[in-house]
Amino acid sequence: MGVDLGGTKVHSVVLSEDNQVVARDIRLSGHGNDEVFASLKGSISDALKLSGKTAGPARIGIGTPGTVDTATGLVTHSLNLGIESLNLGQLLSDEFGCPVGVHNDVNATAAGLAILNPQLTSLAYLNFGTGLAAGFVSHGVPHTGFSGIAGEIGHIPVGSGEDECPCGQRGCLELYTSWSGLKKWANGHETFGELAAAMDSGKAPELRETFLTNAVRVITTVFLSMDPERVYVGGGLISSWAGAYELLLSRWQENIASSKFLESSGLTSRVELLPAQLPIAAIGALGQ
Repeated sequence: MGVDLGGTKVHSVVLSEDNQVVARDIRLSGHGNDEVFASLKGSISDALKLSGKTAGPARIGIGTPGTVDTATGLVTHSLNLGIESLNLGQLLSDEFGCPVGVHNDVNATAAGLAILNPQLTSLAYLNFGTGLAAGFVSHGVPHTGFSGIAGEIGHIPVGSGEDECPCGQRGCLELYTSWSGLKKWANGHETFGELAAAMDSGKAPELRETFLTNAVRVITTVFLSMDPERVYVGGGLISSWAGAYELLLSRWQENIASSKFLESSGLTSRVELLPAQLPIAAIGALGQ
């Protein structure tokens, strides 16, 4: 059982040994410890029922927002889910009677991409969703850093730093490149789709420019800090906004063309859109 727990939805899939989807369940993730755990438990149970299996899962792999202690399954500081501290690994292991691996959701997606693209020596995944974060894999091994916060690039401060971020800092990149940040200035556009439609229609030109400018900064930061062979771009904001990836790629290529330094590094063809319709985070969470 692979589970992609996002800031908005939980997506549970029963996978065969060759990573084929046998059954799936998608529902809202909820907010706070009790709601999130109840949603996870219900989603996993219903996916198992849909699969027709009478036995429980052999193991469960979960990708979740926040800082994760992969040894214990403890999730902390998952701000967009309203979780300060929750031992998902132990709770779900007790509930379903099997081993449970818990990983950061963006890291799990990066790991899944590495499994599906073994020819790449290194890659990064950028998630423009409820929040902003990156996952890194080098030679098949995820890079999470000394304390597990590697890739939390949404909390790199930029600009004048006047806008307050839920993390306690000001002017963080997440405020200008994610749904949770941009919706504060979106005049009532509360969903991914509403925000994307406003930016795409020209009704919110400043938000559109803010997103594109800072998203390019995000891609540049990842290339200049990790120099991965490939950078994949995805997340709810990208998937909800028709043409967002093409706009971002065009702006990224303009940025490269204006810099001899960046142009000489061969970065133009090293950005790709995250493949759709594949449970990549679930595959990655189970593969670690």
